[in-house]
Amino acid sequence: MKQTFIRKSISILLALLMLLAVPVAAVAAETEVVLSGKAGDSVTWTLTNDGVLTVSGTGPIVDITEEETDEDGMVCVTTLDSIGITFDRYFNDHREGMTAADAVRLRFDLCKEIVVEEGITEIPAYEFDAMLPRRVTLPSTLESMGYDAFNLLYAESITVSSVKLPELDIYVPAYADGAVPYKSCDEARESYIEQHAAEEALEYEMLFYDVLYTYAYMLLIPDEAMWPQMEDESRQEMLDLYNKRLGTQETTLEALVPAALQALNELFGTAYTDVKEIFTVDVDELGNRGLAAEPGLQEKIDAKYANAGDDDRLISKPLAMENVPLVAYDWFTVTAPAGGKIEKDCKESGVNFIALEGVSVPAEENENACKYCGADHSTGFWQKIVGFFHNIFYFFAHLFGRM
Repeated sequence: MKQTFIRKSISILLALLMLLAVPVAAVAAETEVVLSGKAGDSVTWTLTNDGVLTVSGTGPIVDITEEETDEDGMVCVTTLDSIGITFDRYFNDHREGMTAADAVRLRFDLCKEIVVEEGITEIPAYEFDAMLPRRVTLPSTLESMGYDAFNLLYAESITVSSVKLPELDIYVPAYADGAVPYKSCDEARESYIEQHAAEEALEYEMLFYDVLYTYAYMLLIPDEAMWPQMEDESRQEMLDLYNKRLGTQETTLEALVPAALQALNELFGTAYTDVKEIFTVDVDELGNRGLAAEPGLQEKIDAKYANAGDDDRLISKPLAMENVPLVAYDWFTVTAPAGGKIEKDCKESGVNFIALEGVSVPAEENENACKYCGADHSTGFWQKIVGFFHNIFYFFAHLFGRM
């Protein structure tokens, strides 16, 4: 009887363990690589469907570039391929047919976290600026990082383990004096989605406005006409773009005008029959000539796309930029070795700073380094007690010429 009870108990326990194991296996199966590549001889990277981008290997991240020298001897370097460019291509392939707002959400969701693993030594400029991660983790082996390598405007945190980076030349979220800051990262993101959607709608829907503007430039200011001066290939690209938006198949700019007028009237409830009713020649005090839209139409455009503009509640600034009256949001945090330039910049910029446990910058670069033993006693109650007594020891040692 007792053995039967034990056997039944074991069976039930095994069944429970198997049930618990099923979800774990299912979760593991759901994580798969959606994008991968090489970024140097010994560097590989993967993007998984849970939104984590991981860079692994040793040495620097290397992009494929092309150099050209112009007539003045200036060298122009063009990036042909990189992690960011590959990500952008993938994003554009998957955003077809989406609304602008859904497309921005997709960009947020495709890459939620960037992890650069131990062994990576260099990150080129603008490498990850096409992504909008929530979190970024950098290794202790990192020695240099290019300008604006990350876009942290809508991130929650960055962790830097390296003691070799004197500063973070990356952009962080901030708000201007007198503006009302967002209360959370999610609130800031939703505002960005709304704003970006309005901007993209403006750009897309107003292509027919470009048709009329370009034609008016030819009609009203013929001696400054830009259309005849364009290369045939450039003109054809614009015509293709206009035709796609207007649903037409015209071969000349003039032939597109009726469809553009109709689209404009339908969108804004106007009744324009001629381009001259929309645009007038504007001559300013300097004698420069240009086109001015009819005031009533401009007001309608401004009203429809009121959210398509810079939001002064959320701007960005380099973390390393000093003496700027900006305060970072409460929801953004930098974790880094204590006592270095990064900590100083964070405190001066109002960015939340957390000292990396067990790591501090070299004593010669550490502003908090103890003059007696070289350690950093600035964090923790007991460390501060030790620092207090070490200051006393240092005073007497220095007084009697022992230090």
